[in-house]
Order: sequence, then structure tokens, then C-alpha cells
Amino acid sequence: MKKYNISEIFYSVQGEGFNSGMPAIFIRFAGCNLSCSFCDTDYKTKFILTKEQIKKEADIIGVRNIIFTGGEPLLQLDTDLISSFTDMGIYIETNGTLPLPYIQNIWITCSPKPPDYKIIIKDINEIKIVWTKDFDVSILNKFRHIGLKYLQPDNNGKEEIKQIMEYIKKDNSWRMSLQCHKLINVR
Repeated sequence: MKKYNISEIFYSVQGEGFNSGMPAIFIRFAGCNLSCSFCDTDYKTKFILTKEQIKKEADIIGVRNIIFTGGEPLLQLDTDLISSFTDMGIYIETNGTLPLPYIQNIWITCSPKPPDYKIIIKDINEIKIVWTKDFDVSILNKFRHIGLKYLQPDNNGKEEIKQIMEYIKKDNSWRMSLQCHKLINVR
């Protein structure tokens, strides 16, 4: 029986991007294939669970949306686990460097990372780029083809917010996404 390394399972409200404000169950997978200097997430293994145990935890909470996040969920997430949640809205937050399990009707949020912002997945609903102090705006040209595009200031920094606002005034195909959950101090 396959087991998954999980950092946490919790109920909250999505704080970023297109689905900001949506109540959801967050399944945070442990581990990541990248080491970003600005990462603010604790994705160490705290639980080792089967898909039945994960599903039971989600069913106890009883919300109809589930967000698989990390670390990097695609290091572990597979069609078997996803299939356990087909009665729910399914959302995956990924850095885009690993292939997606083939399942239809999943919302994909991709947040590519420096230095090269390389992604291999194709079916992306929204892209979220973290804007750091020395951000190179030329990298944004790689993502012109994606419809929903968000720039998110590193740690909601005031200087980064100003820089993003100036940029999106020039290129209105992008939107700013703040980490609302941090602003109101919720998970």
C-alpha cells in the first residue's frame, strides 16, 4: 500500500491568485525538488499516510475543494490519490518542473522558480511568479501564452509591491496577487 509524506492537512481559505477567498482543504506534501532562497513554507514530513487516511481527514473537514500543494506535490501526487477526490474541486499548486498525472478537470496553478523559470507542463490555468527585489522582467515573456498571470511580491514586500504596480501599468496582461492569508494572519 502506497504511503505519502505529508507535512500538514488543514482547512483554510485560499489566499492567492484567481481562487483567492475560496474555502479549501489544503494537503501539503513534504519535500521539494528545488531550493528557493525565498521559500517561506515548512514542507518537512510530519505524517506518513495512505490515500485512505488522507481521504478520511478531508472527509472529516467536509469542504468540497481540495488543494494539493507543497513543497512540490508532483514528487508524490499520482492518479490513484487524485481519483479519491473526484467528487471535489481539485486544485494543484506546482513549480511546473515535473509531469502531471493525467486526470481531467483539475485546476493547475504553476509557480515557476528562478534562475531559469523552466516548466514542462502545458495545461496551466494560472501562473504565479514571485517578484523578488532584483527581479528580471524579461523572464515574463516566456509566459505570454498563459491567460491568467499573476505577479506576487516576495513576502508581500512594500518595495516589490511598488515595482509590480509600475510593471502592470505598462503590461496589463498581468495582475498582482498578494498573499492575503499572511496579511490577515491566517494559515
